[in-house]
Amino acid sequence: ADPLLGTWVHGRYEIIRELGWGSLGRVYMARDHLRKAGGDVVALKVIRLDRLSEQSVAFLRYEFRALSGLRHPNVTRVYDLDVIPGAGALFFTLDYLPGRTIVEVARDQGWKASLPLFVQTLRALAFVHARGLIHMDVKPKNLLVLSEETLPRVQLLDFHLARDRDTRSQGTMRGTVAYMAPEVV
Repeated sequence: ADPLLGTWVHGRYEIIRELGWGSLGRVYMARDHLRKAGGDVVALKVIRLDRLSEQSVAFLRYEFRALSGLRHPNVTRVYDLDVIPGAGALFFTLDYLPGRTIVEVARDQGWKASLPLFVQTLRALAFVHARGLIHMDVKPKNLLVLSEETLPRVQLLDFHLARDRDTRSQGTMRGTVAYMAPEVV
């Protein structure tokens, strides 16, 4: 059994259930009891201990600071970066996004009807780029479509590979090969 399920982190985040896992670690649904009475639902991402080095922690802290200042309707917000007591694992919280990938939605409603979703995606990327960040891992899994009363809304998420626009890549590739631009591969 997962030791975090059903526990509280810092007396603030109540871990409800696991949402999934990826290359960095596990993601949980949690209630943030400081943000709203009764608890605001957030995603809590725990970074695997084997992914933590001095350099990666410094990188995560830098990227977190950069992302925490981004406010755009199509860019996922991050809220808190800290350490889980007793575990030494780093975690951060971000918007909980119950949605489907942009490709799943486009397949259901057709590419032409999905054009506004792609426009939202491009606006999110333009916003991020104008603030000096390059996402480096734009792919369907990182573009979720949330159901809204009026219009569906795209959310760009998962910036763990992001870098400064002015930083040279130093010969290392970042991103998912299947979704990289040909000139990068």
